Amino acid sequence: MLIIQLEFKDILFTSWKESSSCQTIEFNSVKYLKRNGLDEFLVTLAKHFQIAVWSRYSNPIHSEMVEYIENLGIYIAYQRTDVTEFYPNEETRYEKRLKRLNHLGFNPSQIIALEDKIRLHENYGNHFIIDSFIGKKDQELKTSLPKLIEFENCTDTRRIND
Repeated sequence: MLIIQLEFKDILFTSWKESSSCQTIEFNSVKYLKRNGLDEFLVTLAKHFQIAVWSRYSNPIHSEMVEYIENLGIYIAYQRTDVTEFYPNEETRYEKRLKRLNHLGFNPSQIIALEDKIRLHENYGNHFIIDSFIGKKDQELKTSLPKLIEFENCTDTRRIND
């Protein structure tokens, strides 16, 4: 079974804005906006893929976000904070080292990383691009879901961007 890597910030949740019509959720006493259709998106994804959570948020915010997902009845196969490495001297890029999951039995060819366009980087070809969540209601998760499910039986995800 393939694993879907989720990034909390700018894909699922974003900083709270008073003028937004999106649902508000609180983690560690800080308000965030929840993306439209998030719960249905996660529950449906979990029926087709294993879920891994990588986050730039530190604990306890990360832990509370993971708990939120687990309370939807979703098992998280792997979680980690601070996995995005920043390379300021190499044309300022961010990179997730998917090969770190090898020791857990997850081959990079079996991982689909959900990313927003802002942080697209060189890291295999397994990135599925989802528009950044900026606090406005959108249908991005709903329209992305059928496309993601098409990859359920993919044997090598390193070229899904081709």
